[in-house]
Amino acid sequence: MICEFCNEEFIGKRGAFMKHVHSHTPEVCGICDERFVDRQSLREHCKIHVGTAEGKMFMECSQKALDAKNGLLPPEPKVEYIYLVLR
Repeated sequence: MICEFCNEEFIGKRGAFMKHVHSHTPEVCGICDERFVDRQSLREHCKIHVGTAEGKMFMECSQKALDAKNGLLPPEPKVEYIYLVLR
């Protein structure tokens, strides 16, 4: 396996390869933009935001996005546009 970002080669080390690739594409906290090498570190970090206003707002937005993705939200009202041509 060869890293598409830096061309480093990993032979028979899938776990090490995946961890290496994530070092190029880190996990990012949606609240404070801090970056982490793996998702577990990000999850641990996110605990500091629990109970804060920013954390609550982020969780509400994340839940809405998840609900929309899963089809649990009502569809957005359709907006019709009327174009006026002036002569």
